Amino acid sequence: MNYPSAAGGLKNMFVAQILVLVGGVLTVVGAVGAVFTLGLSAILLLPASLLMLVGGILEFWGLYKASADDQGYRGALLFVVVGVVLGIVGGVIAKEEGLLKTLLSVVQTVLNFLVVNAVCQTTSNLLHSMGKEELAEKGNTVSKIYFICTVISVVCALVGAIPILNILAGLAGLVGGVITIVGYVLYLSFLSSGGRALEY
Repeated sequence: MNYPSAAGGLKNMFVAQILVLVGGVLTVVGAVGAVFTLGLSAILLLPASLLMLVGGILEFWGLYKASADDQGYRGALLFVVVGVVLGIVGGVIAKEEGLLKTLLSVVQTVLNFLVVNAVCQTTSNLLHSMGKEELAEKGNTVSKIYFICTVISVVCALVGAIPILNILAGLAGLVGGVITIVGYVLYLSFLSSGGRALEY
């Protein structure tokens, strides 16, 4: 038994994550470059935005495609849609720093975890049905790491909203950031290897 739709969907999601990652790096480089010259920021902002937009569309398409093999991917797709809607609403109503912006950031963090968790758990279940236990367990590990990252991020965001404790939250956020990078690399690896494994 194999799952070609899920395999293709995961491959699309892998490419989507790479595009978003490159777009994020270009945004950071542009922001740093803006300190020295305004031209660099303007040159990099458009391609960065386009890469992130294409990445978002490709992730949506990948989840939609994968859902043909398992309904679990539809849950992840729903969380992505809710995240996009909240992002748009948040951009309109929460223009400045404050409690509302913090709460919206927390909700976005939780939704991101729910997407990753749904993808990992659904893929792990499919891999388990194919007898690929080692790779299935890798998906469970990625979910656990992302859960830890989400808890740290939520606590840091809430504690950081308290003026006296924001330095402590910043230090905890630094540790959480390192764990998040590890989790993200494992997630990318799981999307890639899971996509290949579900084909055969």
